[in-house]
Amino acid sequence: MNLQYYQYLATYLENTKVPDGLNQAQQRNFKRQAAYYLIINNQLYRKNKKQSEYLLRIIKEDELEQGRKEGPEEALEQSLDQYIEKITKNIRNAQEKQKGYYDKNIRPIEFKIGDQVLLYELAKEKVYNDKLREKWKPLFRPRLQRAGNLQTMNSRRKSPQKSSEYRLTKEIL
Repeated sequence: MNLQYYQYLATYLENTKVPDGLNQAQQRNFKRQAAYYLIINNQLYRKNKKQSEYLLRIIKEDELEQGRKEGPEEALEQSLDQYIEKITKNIRNAQEKQKGYYDKNIRPIEFKIGDQVLLYELAKEKVYNDKLREKWKPLFRPRLQRAGNLQTMNSRRKSPQKSSEYRLTKEIL
């Protein structure tokens, strides 16, 4: 559809007058096409078959003059692309902000001779293997102890940790 056809639609919907120069078949076709359009506040809206009047798409005449042919699907794709770009930009900014905050507040851990260090991995009775012991040979002395009452990890913590599982502890030499 070109701009002239949209102007014919606008005048027909305002005045219910079919444009001149159309035969009866073209007039019927024009009236059938006009059923999918509506004018609200001097703007031409296109109704889709399954949409209500609240879900109408605005057709701007200046876009048509510039030669942009845009249906509801293309407009939806364009708006979705812009929305996705905006979301990814916001996510990237939030991640950078979180990373900067983490990097600013991170402090290196300092160990002293004689401190006991608990591993994140729980070494259970039947699962324990000697591979960890080989890795720690030069620097650490590993021990497998029952974790009913564990010693404190540092001097700041006064109450012992309690656990019912085996934990692998290492001691700095």
